[in-house]
Amino acid sequence: MSDVFEEVEEQLRSAQYATLFARAWPWLAGAVAAVLLVVLGYWAWTAHAAGEQAKASETYAQGLDAFQRGDSANADRLFGEVASSAPPGYRALALMHQAGIKVTAGKPADAIRLFDAAAKIAPDPVMADGARLRAAYIAMDHNSYDDVAGRLLPLADAKRPFHALAQEALAMAKLQAGRLKEARSDFNVLSLSQDVSDIARARAHAAVEMIDTGSAKVLPETT
Repeated sequence: MSDVFEEVEEQLRSAQYATLFARAWPWLAGAVAAVLLVVLGYWAWTAHAAGEQAKASETYAQGLDAFQRGDSANADRLFGEVASSAPPGYRALALMHQAGIKVTAGKPADAIRLFDAAAKIAPDPVMADGARLRAAYIAMDHNSYDDVAGRLLPLADAKRPFHALAQEALAMAKLQAGRLKEARSDFNVLSLSQDVSDIARARAHAAVEMIDTGSAKVLPETT
């Protein structure tokens, strides 16, 4: 699954923005994917071990096999079968895999739609918010700031499982949209936060410095 999710992030277009964050995006994606792998893997194993949802489990496994063989078309078809009729957990898993396939195919709008659909039916809050955060990451390069902020603000609540990653993504979105004062405030908070990694704090410090020196003014806005 990590191979699917690693396709979600694209290179940011601004040279200075890329210099600051090009290595951050895969790390953020990997952090989400690692947690999802544990939750989803445990969920799928327990469902299979209990002898339930056998047909969904078999078709889902066939989809994974097709994807690993590079047969994206067949994988998409098989995941589509699971997404259309299986119980909620398998449906959410299948939709997220389909979303990854759409990203690889250069169809971000379809990928966002599929991640959104997965979040609505996911039986676990970690699974649901993981899908929502992946959709927000894609939206950052393709949708308006208002859309991106609307996706990230709920996820940034301290009670949500990926709140630290969502807070950083929201600060990045503000920077990308030219909302420098708001972005600086958010990055400053992140630089002092104990809820984020040392790497994230270093990125926040660098972002504040970039804003203070004026180099952030050249960043492209989201569409």
